[in-house]
Amino acid sequence: GAAMAVEGEWMDAEDSLTAAQGKSLPVVEDLRFTDAPPDMPEKATMGGLGRMVTKARTGNCWHGLFFDIENVGNKAVSVKAIKTGSSPEPPAPVREDRMTCMVFECDGSAAGKELDVSHWRQIGVGRQLQFPIVAYGEPDAFYGAVPLHSPIRIEAGATKGICLFTDSWRGVVLRAKLGSRFEAGETTDEDDHIRLGAGLLPVNDGGFEDGMFKEVYSDQCGDAFVGAIEYELE
Repeated sequence: GAAMAVEGEWMDAEDSLTAAQGKSLPVVEDLRFTDAPPDMPEKATMGGLGRMVTKARTGNCWHGLFFDIENVGNKAVSVKAIKTGSSPEPPAPVREDRMTCMVFECDGSAAGKELDVSHWRQIGVGRQLQFPIVAYGEPDAFYGAVPLHSPIRIEAGATKGICLFTDSWRGVVLRAKLGSRFEAGETTDEDDHIRLGAGLLPVNDGGFEDGMFKEVYSDQCGDAFVGAIEYELE
């Protein structure tokens, strides 16, 4: 279906988180990603779109994820899209969840900031979104873009922390570190320009917004973002 952006706050006006953001974001509504060719890595050139595609999903799925995007190059990058997938619900036929998804950013690594809302800015919100289904170990997957109100600019050498938060426990697929565990901030994927860092899992217990930045699943257990990051060099 077509994506419709409607002006207005999704959460109640008195919600402290939205009030703290100080602005309303357009809400992406009813976006369903139909199948398309797999996302393939693309080398970034000036004026062209670069695409980092992570290693495949080898973990579970969860409501969301904290992770880092570090600019390891010598030019500023503008992140145009963060693309990920959901987990299928057994048994067949596969049902894709329609879910609400919110995206937040912070300056510097997300590590250590998971429980402090004052660091975070909301940069995207969508309702009734259906992300592509990505199976365990699936190579060459097709991913769908999370709602982003505007590109994320990262100066050379700088890091942005990202939080993806959905109201479905199948919302976001993950990659675990086999035989061990990722530390928050540990490198999971890297290309010539950006490095991704693992992060902890936010907890969503029932009330959805009520859980944001209040609790993590485990402060010992990090996971890797699975999907694609599309960016331009500035």
